[in-house]
Amino acid sequence: MVRVIKDPEERKNDILTAAMELFKEKGYGKTAVSDIVKAAGIAQGTFYIYYKNKEDVFISVIENTREKIIQQLIDVQKRNDLNAVEKMNLIIKHEFDINRTKDDLILQLHLEKNSGIHLQFIINTIHKLVPIYTSVIEQGVKEGLFDIKYPKEAAEYMLVATKFLFDPGIFSTNLEELQIKAKAVEDISERILGSSKNSLKSPNIMHLLKGEI
Repeated sequence: MVRVIKDPEERKNDILTAAMELFKEKGYGKTAVSDIVKAAGIAQGTFYIYYKNKEDVFISVIENTREKIIQQLIDVQKRNDLNAVEKMNLIIKHEFDINRTKDDLILQLHLEKNSGIHLQFIINTIHKLVPIYTSVIEQGVKEGLFDIKYPKEAAEYMLVATKFLFDPGIFSTNLEELQIKAKAVEDISERILGSSKNSLKSPNIMHLLKGEI
C-alpha cells in the first residue's frame, strides 16, 4: 500500500474531524483513541504526535465549535463605526451564545462526568476573550465613556464572573432567576467600567424574554 503523506495541519484536521463525528455519534465517554485512529486512517503513534490523549482532542473539538463566535467578536472589536459602549453591547450579545448553544458537543461538555474538561473549556474561553474585552474597554477610556484604571483586570473580573454565573452546566437557574441575574450584571458591569447608567444593555434579557433559553 502506498503511504499517503499529508501536511501536518491537514493530518491534524483529519483527526479533529474524525473525533468530532465519533463524539457526536457515540458520545465522549464511549469513544476511545483507537476509534479515532481507525476513523482518521492513521497509526496510533501519529495521534500522539498531535494530541496528548482523548481529553486533549475533545477540548480541541469543543474549542473549534466556538471559533465562529470568537471571530464575530474580533470583527466587532475592529469596527471603526462603533463606539466602545456599542461594541461592548454587541460583543456581549454574541459571546452569550457560547454558553447557551444547543450544540450536541456543548451539551456533552455540561455532563457532570466531563466537569474537568468543562472547566478547562471555560478557562480557555476566558483567555481568548480577555484581549478582546480589554481592547474595547481601553477604547472606552479614550472616548471618555468608561472610567477605569485597570482595563485588563476589569475584563478578567467581568469574564470570570459571567462565564461561571451564566453557564447552565454549572448553575441551573429558572427563567425568573436568570432575568434578575442578567439585570444585576448590567448594573455591576456599569459600576466596574465607570460607564453611565443604563448604557450597557445585556442581551441576556432579550433572549430570556423571547423564551430562547
